[in-house]
Amino acid sequence: MEASVTSEDDAGSDATLSSASTITTASADLNSDLNFSLAITSHPAAVERPQKKSQLVGITKRRNWLERFKPQRPTQEERRAARAALASRKDEGFVASQLREGRVLLHRNGKQLVTLTPNGSAEIAWQHPDILGAIGAREEGVVVLSPNHLAIDVSAWQEAEILERAEGIFVGTRELMGIGTREALGDASRARALLTWHATTKFCGACGHETTPIEGGAKRVCGACSRRYYPRIDPVAIALVRSADDQKILLGRTPKLRKGMYTCLSGFVEPCETVEDAVRREVFEEAGVLVDAVTLWASQPWPIGRAGGCELMLACVAEASAAASTIDVDETEMEDVRWFTRQEARAAFDAAVAYAHQPAGAAEDGVVFVPGDYAIAHHLIKSWLFPPP
Repeated sequence: MEASVTSEDDAGSDATLSSASTITTASADLNSDLNFSLAITSHPAAVERPQKKSQLVGITKRRNWLERFKPQRPTQEERRAARAALASRKDEGFVASQLREGRVLLHRNGKQLVTLTPNGSAEIAWQHPDILGAIGAREEGVVVLSPNHLAIDVSAWQEAEILERAEGIFVGTRELMGIGTREALGDASRARALLTWHATTKFCGACGHETTPIEGGAKRVCGACSRRYYPRIDPVAIALVRSADDQKILLGRTPKLRKGMYTCLSGFVEPCETVEDAVRREVFEEAGVLVDAVTLWASQPWPIGRAGGCELMLACVAEASAAASTIDVDETEMEDVRWFTRQEARAAFDAAVAYAHQPAGAAEDGVVFVPGDYAIAHHLIKSWLFPPP
């Protein structure tokens, strides 16, 4: 089954990361933390890159996205506040109580209303709850992201109508990966994931009756059979497959990827399947290559998955069988799959860095490149190219 590889087809930040870095999802007590957390140290740039400005508004170059999402432990006070909020969200009138003191994030067609700081960072343009009455939005559509921080989908209203009452610009989650602060990207991603799920889960799958949101949008319940529904997260196994002699890695591309981009093979984990077995199955289905050992390496939430869903990327390192000398590409899913030597992989990695500000330029120039450092595939490849001493 094909994973949402198209989500890696965008510009990354303009900084390379440590070869010894390990990517790890941080635990979080705060319900609002989406955990875009990659523990990283700096690594010398593989190549000198152009210092171009962001194409969003032309005022800032992209910075190291992942560096801004290191795990941050909540304080004791934050823990207590989060627990209290989780306990109180079951109370009738919870959303109304949050609206009295909270602020609202506006989400429209997959984009969030943000403001830009003088240094070019994007922050959520939090609105006073009065904005709901001004545009005619209903309280029932509000979801709670964290204590006193809420979100609502305003896709039904014209952008000009909204901007008459609220300052800012609507920016997609993908763009926020380049310029958003840690807090902005976390809130925007959680809002996108929850609101998209609510928009596509309006009816009960068991009896067909309408469902309604409860507990601040954390769940939905059927009004007829009382069946409860929870936000969907799709697990995706993605693997760096190394040759038996560790001199090559297996990379591929689907027709949906930007021309010239190659990435690690990936696919959705099927029911009652381990992550390791999913890797073996996907690699064999897509490339005809048998895999022996599989090691779970790291994970990364991916809020811009296929059809707007939220995916959890489960990154693995896999070793191809010694007998895996040929590749049999599944042309129904893959456009190409091939082995990359260290020299070829390094050239593709350097190209990803050099074209970080202009990924379309790499395709136009006929350059082979890998995803930018916004994607976990980039770090899998980097860990192989720059192993720790």
